[in-house]
Amino acid sequence: MKIVCDENIPLVEPYFSAMGELFLYPGRDIRAEHVKDADVLLVRSITQVNKKLLEGSCVSFVGTATIGEDHIDKGYLSNAGISFSSAPGCNANSVAEYIVAALFDWWENPAIEKPVSCLDRLEIGIVGAGSVGSRVKELCNALGVSAVCYDPFKPEWAHNKLEDLCQADIVSFHTPLTKGGPHPTYHLADHDFLKELKPGALLLNSGRGAVVDNQALYQLLLNGQDLQVGLDVWENEPGISQELVDLCYLATPHIAGYSHDGKVAGTRMLYEALCQYLLLDCDVQLPDEAVQSNAPHPRKKGLASSIATCVRYAYSIRQDDAALRKLMKNTEGAAQRSQGFDSLRKTYRKRREFSCYKLEKKLLNGVEQEKLKSLGFAVV
Repeated sequence: MKIVCDENIPLVEPYFSAMGELFLYPGRDIRAEHVKDADVLLVRSITQVNKKLLEGSCVSFVGTATIGEDHIDKGYLSNAGISFSSAPGCNANSVAEYIVAALFDWWENPAIEKPVSCLDRLEIGIVGAGSVGSRVKELCNALGVSAVCYDPFKPEWAHNKLEDLCQADIVSFHTPLTKGGPHPTYHLADHDFLKELKPGALLLNSGRGAVVDNQALYQLLLNGQDLQVGLDVWENEPGISQELVDLCYLATPHIAGYSHDGKVAGTRMLYEALCQYLLLDCDVQLPDEAVQSNAPHPRKKGLASSIATCVRYAYSIRQDDAALRKLMKNTEGAAQRSQGFDSLRKTYRKRREFSCYKLEKKLLNGVEQEKLKSLGFAVV
């Protein structure tokens, strides 16, 4: 059996090599000639899987090691009799931790005037209440940050109107990219929505780039709108706008969901799905990597600063911001910047989630213990 894979899928060889012969390619470079005689295609989010890629091929199973599926033409797969599997929820915690890191980076920045005086008076507007948005809500609520949510497909707890979110202190997008249907998300955050955001608010997008109209956002920022912006996803990736990067408070190269733990979970989910499709036992057992390292204990005054210290140690979001800005500043030409953007993702460091860091209970007060445990840290 021939299995074509995105080379950026972690642990792909130990999981799948016993099933057949593996052929690894950069995800953006996978072409029809690569899959023509393949039986299985495994991708991440940057490979467009459609009729153009698969027509006339032998592929009978397609899997994506991601939550998002907008790069997959599922209608074509269904009509062609090709089985499909994704990895729902695999990186939800990784993205939620990214949002927490962005929140604290913004909150702890003394140069920015905040719309409220205390962390637990903040309100976050969450657009999209799927596995990622739900996890973001959980972590923010654990911090005492209230959430107002919009998702027309989740009316039970996200029944607000989109415009209701404009007065939130933070607005965070977690939707797939859709251009059709009753609730398309393409340019959901358009000029009219963006200009109504609360002065001093923090706008975050870690879902899909084109959900936010990047050109409208750029014009509003250029004209001085009082808005802090953190973008992890961009229109026209990997050919992103250097001018917009320069105006963003946080700018990262589509890595919010790139924790090592989340990516490995996605690989494992694909492995189990392919085993089920092939009627095989799932017998690959990998070493437990959840070895917890000691995190520094908070020494700053105040609960928010104490939590921020631990969050920053576990995940330095500024490291990712600096890497993208350095690339955009020091690289000449659009083609080279695009290659560099993909390279930042391909060579991304082994970022572990909060659960891989432990703190000694005796060195924390009760409230610190509760908050840090609720974020996923091991308090022992």
